[in-house]
Amino acid sequence: MLFETHDMSSGQTVRVMSEALNYRQLLEEEASRRGIRVFYHGRGAQWGRAGLRSKRIFIPTPHRFPSFFTGLHEIGHIVKNHQAGDGKSEYLWEYEAFRWAVEFCKEKGIPVPERTINNERDIIAEKLREEAEGGKENLDLEVVRFVKEGTDRDPDVAFVKKSISDEGRVTVQHHSRESA
Repeated sequence: MLFETHDMSSGQTVRVMSEALNYRQLLEEEASRRGIRVFYHGRGAQWGRAGLRSKRIFIPTPHRFPSFFTGLHEIGHIVKNHQAGDGKSEYLWEYEAFRWAVEFCKEKGIPVPERTINNERDIIAEKLREEAEGGKENLDLEVVRFVKEGTDRDPDVAFVKKSISDEGRVTVQHHSRESA
């Protein structure tokens, strides 16, 4: 199977061949290794939840890469020890879980398709925008840079490019999405 993926270290798009992977087995092995229980649902390939204290994840059955990555992302929330009241913004939670899932794939030699990276970027951009519009003045520089690598086709990415400096400072006054 041929995959097109983005090498985040070089910034280049590369094509790689991949053998058929048993995504479910890989996911369950990693979850088991970390003491995480896995529960499957039928809500769609990109819907997942992590029970942070109970160390449970609720994910789609990982038949293809998108559902596999959703599972990894939810494991990432638990591995990164995300907890309500931990002082981290939701955009940081999402970025850290995404980075953990990407690193897991990299260690296993599994390419992460550009489409997956862009989807995650768009979600993180939405969370960044919510923080900026909620009055936060300074945002994490690494996350802002990641989002700014996206395209303006997503309105939240476009907002971040326009309204948050390269240093992570919000440069516009609070306004609602409807006025944007």
